[in-house]
Amino acid sequence: MEEQDPAANRDGDEVIDEVAFEVPELTDEELDELALQLGEAEIEAGWDEDDFLVVAAADADRTERIPEAVLFPDSLPIDDEVRDEASTDAISTWFVVADTLAKDPTRLAPVVELVGALEATSDDRVPFGLDGRYWATVRALADRVRHLVGDEASADEIRETAAALRNALRPVV
Repeated sequence: MEEQDPAANRDGDEVIDEVAFEVPELTDEELDELALQLGEAEIEAGWDEDDFLVVAAADADRTERIPEAVLFPDSLPIDDEVRDEASTDAISTWFVVADTLAKDPTRLAPVVELVGALEATSDDRVPFGLDGRYWATVRALADRVRHLVGDEASADEIRETAAALRNALRPVV
């Protein structure tokens, strides 16, 4: 999606305080969903003569995510406000450890990496691009794997929880 420079929109010498977004061609259903989501967000929008979606400049940041959500409804929710590089790095570690334990729950050496990655993350710091609820669920699964190994749980229980963690992380790795 391409955003037009608001300074390019001129009416005489006065700069119009609007932003135009190039939106790919949408089906009727997608157009209805776009209108619904813009309405729910209380964003007034219209279309210009070049079929660009036009909104007030003050609504530009909130608007940018809406067409993407309409076009890709199955994508993970995004929370742009909180970023944490250690948490992002931890995701790869958790996936590798979970995959290893899901295949062979007796290989406990990788759990040291899992513990280190858990300690490097924080409950209140969500990695860029992930929803807070999703992050809390993934952290809880990683923590559960750690506790199961520490409590010497059955191999089946470790395997099952590790597989759940691996499957939860698969869309983001």
